[in-house]
Amino acid sequence: MSIYIKKFCLSFFLVSLYCVNCYALVSPTPEGIYIFSQQGEQLIDGSNASITWRFIFNQDKHTAEVKISSWHAPYTCQGEYFYEKKGNELNLIWNAKKSPEEECETPAPQFIIKHDDKDRLLIKSKLFPWPVKDWEQLKKINHGNSIHR
Repeated sequence: MSIYIKKFCLSFFLVSLYCVNCYALVSPTPEGIYIFSQQGEQLIDGSNASITWRFIFNQDKHTAEVKISSWHAPYTCQGEYFYEKKGNELNLIWNAKKSPEEECETPAPQFIIKHDDKDRLLIKSKLFPWPVKDWEQLKKINHGNSIHR
C-alpha cells in the first residue's frame, strides 16, 4: 500500500473520530431514567418537604415522561414532554395533548438540559420551588433502552 493511501486512511479515521466526538458534545439527548430531588422547609413533625422529578427519556420517540413525587410540596407539569435541541441544550416542552388530566401554566420550555465539560447531565427549571444553583445535576438510575415505569 502506498504512503498516500496510508495517510488518507489515517486522515479519514481521525476526521471520523473527531466528528463522532463533536456529535457527542453537541447532542445532549439522554436515554434512560434520571432523577432530581429537592429538600424544602422543615415541617412541624421534623421531616422536610421534598419533591422528586423522574425523567424517562425515549430517544426513539424524541419524548420524555416526567413523573413527580412529593412530600408536602405542590407541583405541576407532570406528564409527557417532547424535546427540541437549541445549540448544546435540550428544551423539554410539556405536551398538553398527551397529558390532558394534568395542568401546566409554566411557559415552555419547562426544563432545559445540557451536558457539562465532564459529561454530566445538568438541568434547570422554573418549576423547582426552592432556591437552586443555575444548573443542577441529574442522577442516572437506569441505562440503555429499557424503559421501566
